[in-house]
Amino acid sequence: MNHSTRRILSIALVFILLVLEATDSFASTYGNTTAFSVGTYYDINLNTSVDAGNAHTSYYSAGLTSYYTTMPTISIMGGSHSSTGQDYLASGIVFLSGHGNATSMYWDYCAQGGNYFTGVKSGNSSPSGSSPYYYGLISSNFTLSDVAMYVFAGCNTASGTNNLANSVIKNDGTGARMSIGWTTPTNGISHSSWLQRFNNSIVNGNSLYAACSYSDSFSYIYNNVKNHAVYGAYHLNPLSLLGISINPSKNSAIERTPIIEIHGVSETNVSSTISRIISDLYPTHCNLFFIEENGSDDIRYYDAVMYYENVRTNMALTFAYDKRIDSLKVYDNMLDNDINAVKNSIDILLSSSNTREQLTTDTNKVIDSITDTVTQIDSFLYYDVNGRELCTAIGFVAIDEYGLSYSNCILNLVGIQK
Repeated sequence: MNHSTRRILSIALVFILLVLEATDSFASTYGNTTAFSVGTYYDINLNTSVDAGNAHTSYYSAGLTSYYTTMPTISIMGGSHSSTGQDYLASGIVFLSGHGNATSMYWDYCAQGGNYFTGVKSGNSSPSGSSPYYYGLISSNFTLSDVAMYVFAGCNTASGTNNLANSVIKNDGTGARMSIGWTTPTNGISHSSWLQRFNNSIVNGNSLYAACSYSDSFSYIYNNVKNHAVYGAYHLNPLSLLGISINPSKNSAIERTPIIEIHGVSETNVSSTISRIISDLYPTHCNLFFIEENGSDDIRYYDAVMYYENVRTNMALTFAYDKRIDSLKVYDNMLDNDINAVKNSIDILLSSSNTREQLTTDTNKVIDSITDTVTQIDSFLYYDVNGRELCTAIGFVAIDEYGLSYSNCILNLVGIQK
């Protein structure tokens, strides 16, 4: 793509966003200043309670009437805010974190079943007495026309063309204004960190799209957390639609400045450009970085993660390539660490313990603890440079008997370099 074409495309994108903003500025705000967040402790291998708690804290701090549950029941999911009478599942913002697939999500606190076995799905509600009992989000049970944002934080909730995330978006104005879901399994240990950044970005005034871009600029143990899809008016901030005043000032907590930004990078030259940048920044250690690719069709993320002696670290360079405008941004996630010092710490920890044997033992324990069908398992050593901790890391993807997926990574401490 030549310079003039890129310039025309950039101007066109800006014009489209301005038109969309102007169009929405004429729409009255909903005034549905409520939020509802759901997560639960399923078992030892998955706990999404922290996601619901963090979401509630963010939305409450923004001025919403916020309610969250970590022990959802059929009656709670079908309930309403006591102060407003607004259905929980038709709140101004609805945040759901748990097991998922392309058409549904469910929760089952401590695997107790019964009243705790409940969820949501696209389409109509389940027949009375069904287990689990699913509330249909586009049935006559709920009016979603004044819902600003739905967050379906579960595996595969935006997989395929007709999925749970886009089912709540309606062109006739009867659905939610925007939504987000994930196109692949997404690992819980990384998802929680990503979601906390996302919610903080939202309450500080960023649009749904910008909040995703901010959260994606960091690197994670599992970067498949960046495989999400957004629908509806994602160029807007959901709180602004609800009539919540947003401080327009931005700070380093919700916006990141890339250390390098290059325009005119064609898609065929992305890999070579990334390799050159890594070599320029770390000429004596460039062979320690391994690339992981994730993201959407328009924006691809290439995380150059640092490994040493087959030990994964949380040091990385994150490259964001926008193929629409041939732009490549580089974000520094090296955490201000000296590579030689990190290598020395890992050497000491590896020499002081039988890490390979412990990795095998810990992997077998995780496999034995999962009663559902395991579709993917991977185990590795992981070094956290912040705590100077070496851990075994066992990641997995599983599918339960109802066809819903979940994924997590279990960390077990091997040693600390003091």
